[in-house]
Amino acid sequence: MATASAKIELVRRLADQFRSVRGVFDDYAADFTADGLAIPDQLILADVANWVSTHIEDSGEAVAILDFLDGRYPQEHIDVKGLIAVGFVESLARSWEPHGPQVRAASGPYLRRLLDILESQGAIFAKDLE
Repeated sequence: MATASAKIELVRRLADQFRSVRGVFDDYAADFTADGLAIPDQLILADVANWVSTHIEDSGEAVAILDFLDGRYPQEHIDVKGLIAVGFVESLARSWEPHGPQVRAASGPYLRRLLDILESQGAIFAKDLE
């Protein structure tokens, strides 16, 4: 079973690689660790997904984040896949929302599959992660 550290490691890798994620990560890390709490990986990914959705048309970094997560997805443990699905994909713009079609078009095959599942059944479940 993947530990919480495997999940936060994915988020740390994102923050190390992408400037737009670094600020979000640092803010949450400072706030939560100051209170003795774990860094909220799911909240960070949700904020990143919102940023990606908003900037999909004007930032190559938004597309690069989609590529990074799509590339990591098949290699990750089921728990980390769940984090990507619930923390990130479920917060991306949907097809009927502004930027939704652009997000879907820029997503790789794994994220696109999760977006399709999300749109067809309203949520992503553990059975959908493989």
